[in-house]
Amino acid sequence: MADTIVFVTPWLHDGGIERNLEVKAPGLASRGYRVSVAAWQMSRVLSGGVPNPVFETLRNAGIPIVDLAAHGERHQLLRAARRLAAVCAETQADVIVGHETLGNAVALLAKLLLRGRCRVIAEFHNAVIYPTPGFGRTMAAFVRQLYRAADAFLAVSDAVGNDAAEFFHLPRRSIQTVYNPFQPQTLRALAAEPAAIELPSEPFIAACGRLVHAKGFDDLIRAVAMLRPRRRLKLVIVGEGPERATLEACARDHGIADDVIFPGFLANPLAVFSRAAAFVLSSRYGEAFSRVLVEAMACGVPVISSRCRWGPEEVLGSGRYGRLYDVGDVAKLAAALDDTLTDRARSEALVGEAYRRVSEFSADRILPRLEELYFARAPQRWGADPASLTAESH
Repeated sequence: MADTIVFVTPWLHDGGIERNLEVKAPGLASRGYRVSVAAWQMSRVLSGGVPNPVFETLRNAGIPIVDLAAHGERHQLLRAARRLAAVCAETQADVIVGHETLGNAVALLAKLLLRGRCRVIAEFHNAVIYPTPGFGRTMAAFVRQLYRAADAFLAVSDAVGNDAAEFFHLPRRSIQTVYNPFQPQTLRALAAEPAAIELPSEPFIAACGRLVHAKGFDDLIRAVAMLRPRRRLKLVIVGEGPERATLEACARDHGIADDVIFPGFLANPLAVFSRAAAFVLSSRYGEAFSRVLVEAMACGVPVISSRCRWGPEEVLGSGRYGRLYDVGDVAKLAAALDDTLTDRARSEALVGEAYRRVSEFSADRILPRLEELYFARAPQRWGADPASLTAESH
């Protein structure tokens, strides 16, 4: 029987963990593993009525999606863990891979219920100092105790690994950094497709993300407005979110309402990135890795990013692969935009370096590393399935 991997995530919406699973789960399935994905908060339809693409990707790869949702909030994690343990007992899972604090907690609780019959990997995908709502000191202390049962720890960037070690009181050497996997050829094929919207005829700046304060799109609007006296630029911000009206008002207040375009959610934003004069990541915080930055790099467009503490500066090699500016410094962001559009030679050199950098995140490189860490020690072999668990498996 093939080795079995169960990925556990608190949610299947439209975030970075989902993009990670879209590559990682089918990739490992294609390498001969039996793979399934378990979650308890799922959105089959995204904003604007768009079907969630992660479900189609997993379905097309033959990967089962297990719903761990339990009725009521009380003891929800324990109930999810009991259902996960039942699924793992039924499938005789070899490895459970948790994602983020709550996913890791459920995976480790399931391991305890299964009396250590499978190996559990705890993965850190976000900055732990911005935990899930309701994650207080009691939960933090509980998770710290649970982490003693983990077989290995992974982080999507060195910076996230540093924070996780400090917050959860873990030895830093116990956390391995494994970057998010990508399919560069797929990204470049998407970049070459026609854009789903009518693009400006003049040069434009592209940005993408949920329209929330953390993404700093208001700073980007102000920077474009600062350049208005000497440059005619458009700004295309792909995404939806609760701050849309606020951002539209910001553009009006700065006299560039006609120059800022909000096309909403696009199934293929890379077709927009590849035709932009530059791509900007303006986040204030919370970018543990920033998949969208790598996607823009794969499109062959100059990239500019804020130094928002975690992944982006690491992805850009402290400026080797793109320009950086300090969070909130609108004047420096405007200067970086101006420099990108003026100094074509440097911009082309950065684009070439960034294009090559993307190969370091290739699934062909990342997946063998994950295999090595997931299966570093053979798990205990299964005997009879615990009847108390398998009874709850469906």
